[in-house]
Amino acid sequence: MTRHSTPNVFLLFLAALFILPFYCISIKWLALHRVQPSWTNSGDCPRSREERRVFGLIAYQARVCVRLPELIPHIINAASLTVDVCQAAFANRRWNCSSILTAPNLSAELNSGTKEQAFVYALSSAAVTHQVAKACSSGQLANCPCGFGDTVTTTAPIGSDHFQRNLTELSYKWKGCSDNVVHGRRISREWSDSKWRPNPAEAVNEIATRNRWNIVDAERMGGSDDYIEDQMRVLKLKRHSPNNKRNNGQKARMNEFNNEIGRQVVEQSLYKKCKCHGVSRLPILFINRKCFFQLL
Repeated sequence: MTRHSTPNVFLLFLAALFILPFYCISIKWLALHRVQPSWTNSGDCPRSREERRVFGLIAYQARVCVRLPELIPHIINAASLTVDVCQAAFANRRWNCSSILTAPNLSAELNSGTKEQAFVYALSSAAVTHQVAKACSSGQLANCPCGFGDTVTTTAPIGSDHFQRNLTELSYKWKGCSDNVVHGRRISREWSDSKWRPNPAEAVNEIATRNRWNIVDAERMGGSDDYIEDQMRVLKLKRHSPNNKRNNGQKARMNEFNNEIGRQVVEQSLYKKCKCHGVSRLPILFINRKCFFQLL
């Protein structure tokens, strides 16, 4: 599937979004749709604040670019896919999604809590999930395995009692490389939800404050990876509290909710694809059926 394809799954978002007014910032990265040629190494990544602003990236996204440069071409493809699908979905509407082309400088309909904004949030998050899942199954990401369903096949002769009895259960086994939606969702959360993601340094500082330690003691006494991850989750809950006016906690939750809707729709679009291979050995035909999960 090319980055410019328009799978029908994305049109489901029109009936699947939960909307509350919130400030728009985490879709500014859609400005990456203008990047040509695609970034392929860490040296291409923006370093200064001014460079990040041109492409609508926050500091964490820029660090992801440096740390995982092989991922960025698929993020750029996701930005292009978001633009293409949005414009195709609204081609004959009063709002035709043309304002998405102005990212990172977004107009009112994409930063004032509209249904159009909610749609673009979900769509962009889904596009990241989709592109990364496809990249995994095609072998373009070295550290991403195949998705669910990589096992051996079985063969049964057509016309035999064995084949007729077990047609739906034993005539095929999972084989090949399924699209890895689990990894796609994880990367989508890390990228699309990065605006609300506390970093480890903040977690260590929180540990120090709560225990009245200095930073060195906090890193030494409470610095295990698991413990810091727990503190990051606590910080995230605090940021999402309705009482947190600085980070607009309730509105941040709505942003993340719409992002998660997009990821769920992609996951629900997985379908089983099978390929059959037959060998004729008269008077019967042996069939070998290989199946795997694929995204629309």
